[in-house]
Amino acid sequence: AAFTEPLACCVRAVKRLNPLLHDTVLLYGLGSIGLMLVQVLKLYRARVIGLDLVGERCERAKAFGADVTLTPGQADVAQAVREATQGRGADAAILTAGGPRVLGGAIDLLRDGGVAMLFASDPAHQRGELDIHRFFHRELSLVSSYSPSTVELQEALALLAERTVRVKTLVTHRVPLADLNHGMRLFRDKEALKVFVEMEQP
Repeated sequence: AAFTEPLACCVRAVKRLNPLLHDTVLLYGLGSIGLMLVQVLKLYRARVIGLDLVGERCERAKAFGADVTLTPGQADVAQAVREATQGRGADAAILTAGGPRVLGGAIDLLRDGGVAMLFASDPAHQRGELDIHRFFHRELSLVSSYSPSTVELQEALALLAERTVRVKTLVTHRVPLADLNHGMRLFRDKEALKVFVEMEQP
């Protein structure tokens, strides 16, 4: 039940992106949301290149079906994307993290006519520069996806009930309410994917 709404957000995002068969999608951020997005994208038969600063999350993404995973700073991302797309560039990019800080780099990796999707915003970095001429000349698109409708909520619940999208292993930590601060630290420091806070029984 706890995953129904976040999965519905992922379903809506991929429906708005509407990738074609074998489109290559760059996925920035492989936390619990990113790992659900990997699974939904694979339902559309898209090729997924996942990027995350945490190597362990990249390994998880491979287990969920990502075709390629990259750790920026440890890999030449531009070269890897060129090789994976035979020099064409990615068809789309979804940003679940990074906001304006990574948007420019993602745009550089798109093919002409590609789409960049903002799935999340970064309150600490709300503004960034955008080269409008480059968008116009390369026929790029910038879209966003924020909240699901009741349709996506129903679809997400069905995907979970049928176990088409797997979420059990995304819960990496469980803490009692008394240790809420510890659970928040685990999440903030990227030591956890999803932390469940459990209420003590009376």
